[in-house]
Amino acid sequence: MTSLSLVLLQNGLPDLPVVLIEPHRSRGGIWRIKFCYDADQPLSMSAEQAPSLATDLYHESND
Repeated sequence: MTSLSLVLLQNGLPDLPVVLIEPHRSRGGIWRIKFCYDADQPLSMSAEQAPSLATDLYHESND
């Protein structure tokens, strides 16, 4: 069984409360998903990476 912290870390995200998750277009016109935190700088991931994160989170919650 993998911990939620590890799933987030493997996807480049800290284990912090998320204030906002929103679509974001980079300067190059590429769509990304932006994660905003109270205590840290916003981070973003590619739209292609998001389904993988969703699958990992689903498996984590059902283990």
